[in-house]
Amino acid sequence: MNQQHIPKQAGLRTTSAATPGTGALADQFIREPELILACLQGVGTGRMVTAHRILKAALAALARKPNYADLNYYASYAAVSVDDLATAERLAEQAIEINPHYRAAAVQAARIALRRNDIERARHHLERAVEIGADYADVHTMLGNVWRRGGHAERARGAYERALRLNSNLAEARVALAALPENPDHGVRDELPA
Repeated sequence: MNQQHIPKQAGLRTTSAATPGTGALADQFIREPELILACLQGVGTGRMVTAHRILKAALAALARKPNYADLNYYASYAAVSVDDLATAERLAEQAIEINPHYRAAAVQAARIALRRNDIERARHHLERAVEIGADYADVHTMLGNVWRRGGHAERARGAYERALRLNSNLAEARVALAALPENPDHGVRDELPA
């Protein structure tokens, strides 16, 4: 996405002295939660507000609209950007609680759980994501990684094979599958149904 286009579209100015206050930014996030990601894309370029300020505004927006699933989901990205993984996980899981069929939030919660080294929670979120329709190659690859890290090579193999059936060009799944030990007589392939 063109970085120049984001501030104009979002109504944000590019100089730090002219950026909106927390309340004004929170108002914008309530109207358009995906704006949180657009703002985070500008972090580090010196052109937009800082990640901490984005998170503060996102949390202020959530204080007013706590049951808004999209706002919780996008706010979790702001929390991840400042390495507040506990808050990020809480927000992603809140989005799932509000909307149990929120595939993207389930995948986000799994990514956060992986960063927190909580393999079981990541597996739970990924299996739920697939169950509700996130039958995507990258999701199966993450699930394979989770199974592999948990010591379940055959389950990992099933997940990687599913990923490659969905996208035969996915190098990460192909490399991970090739790295698994051959042991066809042991274990169970737990590929989730398509």
